[in-house]
Amino acid sequence: MTDGLLGLGMGFEAPEKNVMNRPPFNPKTSIFGEGLAKTMISVGVFMGAIIIGIVYFYWMACTCAFTPLQHIQISTFVFALLAFLQAGSALSFRSFTEPFYKKGFKGNKILMSMLILVLLLQIIVIYTPFLQPFFKTTPLSLTVMSFTLVGLILIMLAIDLPKQIRYFKRHS
Repeated sequence: MTDGLLGLGMGFEAPEKNVMNRPPFNPKTSIFGEGLAKTMISVGVFMGAIIIGIVYFYWMACTCAFTPLQHIQISTFVFALLAFLQAGSALSFRSFTEPFYKKGFKGNKILMSMLILVLLLQIIVIYTPFLQPFFKTTPLSLTVMSFTLVGLILIMLAIDLPKQIRYFKRHS
């Protein structure tokens, strides 16, 4: 549900301002060259750490025995968290050189529409009673859902921090 729509939206991203001033990539370099493999691995590991950390926090906060309902709640939460993490990644990966706050939400209306659609579909799947048995979801409290926003912010910071450091080095 999330990959295809966000990927489609990212395909409509305008070229970066300085793209023609950069030297071209070496055509013999792998598609995973130029640091892309390192970025993919580090972001994937960080996403996994976010999920494990937040689920562990949720699990430790629960003082009762682990019930089947809690299993469905945690599964639903991970399902939602993954969608929000992918949305945050899509926002941050719009540029290889500029942090998100430089691009903001403007520019790519298709990506922003897809982002809203993905998050809306996620909420519909979680909170619509007749879809819950099919997707094996259960409604989550506002408090639990707020942790998905924490995950979104954390992944955006993790992706943008190296760009921000490079940006300051270039402009200092």
